[in-house]
Amino acid sequence: MAQQSGGAEPSDCKSSRLESERSTNTVSSFKPSVQPCVKDELPSYRFEEAGSRLFNYRSTHHLTTNGFYEFLNWFDERAWYPLGRIVGGTVYPGLMLTAGVIHYILNLLHITVHIRDVCVFLAPVFSGLTAISTFLLTRALWSQGAGLLAACFIAIVPGYISRSVAGSFDNEGIAIFALQFTYYLWLQGANEGSTAVE
Repeated sequence: MAQQSGGAEPSDCKSSRLESERSTNTVSSFKPSVQPCVKDELPSYRFEEAGSRLFNYRSTHHLTTNGFYEFLNWFDERAWYPLGRIVGGTVYPGLMLTAGVIHYILNLLHITVHIRDVCVFLAPVFSGLTAISTFLLTRALWSQGAGLLAACFIAIVPGYISRSVAGSFDNEGIAIFALQFTYYLWLQGANEGSTAVE
């Protein structure tokens, strides 16, 4: 919907707001009045959010199909259109390499899985591992009860849930696990010189 000059509301928003002010007796009368004002904002946000995931998937697919060295030298003409993108020098390849290694190991074990399925379920698997590593870290710092409580908290944090749902193929899905587990290993190494837990 085109906005009028001077920052005024679109005419559909004004008329639907007036209708909702006249009939405020039910909640259902409010719903149609909000939709024309909000519906133009959501698709652009969803597209921008999905763009990174789709690029990460295409990069991982290219990595598993053509190999690591071809991945480093790959010029993706569909990213950063119309300029294109040299992928090897402009990405953090840890996410793609992790998914590629898991895909390779599963195929070695004769578990035939498409790389798309690995990409879709990578974040939920690593979120479970994050809860375990949070438990280990907190247990090493405080106590076993505190570790269980910390693992429960990390499992229900909305900000982490939004980054670790199925299909959320972005760096945060494995980065939080990597941070937590690295802290745990560092703490164990600093305290005892090994990863053994008392």
